Amino acid sequence: MTNIDALASEVTPAGLRAYLKANSWHFEGKPLPRMELWARDSWEVLIPLNRQASDYPRRIRNFIEDIAGERGSRAEEIATELRYIEDDVIDLEFDDDRSRIPLSEAAKLMEGARSFAVANACSAMHRRSYHGRSQPRRAREYADFVGMGHTREGSFIIPIVSPIGVMKPVIIEGDQEPLIDVQSEINYFPRRVTGIMADVLREIHELAVVR
Repeated sequence: MTNIDALASEVTPAGLRAYLKANSWHFEGKPLPRMELWARDSWEVLIPLNRQASDYPRRIRNFIEDIAGERGSRAEEIATELRYIEDDVIDLEFDDDRSRIPLSEAAKLMEGARSFAVANACSAMHRRSYHGRSQPRRAREYADFVGMGHTREGSFIIPIVSPIGVMKPVIIEGDQEPLIDVQSEINYFPRRVTGIMADVLREIHELAVVR
């Protein structure tokens, strides 16, 4: 099974909408039967709405191929972008010029990523700079909730993928409505932890690289 075929069982219409909105595509009027038409410049693409339809995987492949054609990219690249469109993703990158590292060092990187996730989950519950050995159960459980995504070319990158759940369905009446209820997301613990991770990484980059 190819990367694109596997994606068809994961991506939802809400995820496709989010991807198109993020890339400046626009919804074109009322939905067609079981489809939505979106456009950017002279290009058009269809979003299949029925995940239970037997042709849903084929429609997803058509969607990816259409986007790839408009972008001038490979279909596999678009599929990779879509895979985590409904998740929060934090990339932990460890610069290293070597083409490979010993497994013992790789294991330390993985344990460091887990400790990073737990520490930020602790901060999401009680905001302070150091938690010591005080790690509430909920923070430890968060490290089991998130997962490691597919590795990416470059230095040593660990994508920490935090599922944010199924986005609210969009009821289209006139203008396109928001895909996410902001207040609900603010109160959603995994998303708060991801936000703190992003803040911490920005501060580390500012201190260790920029200055």
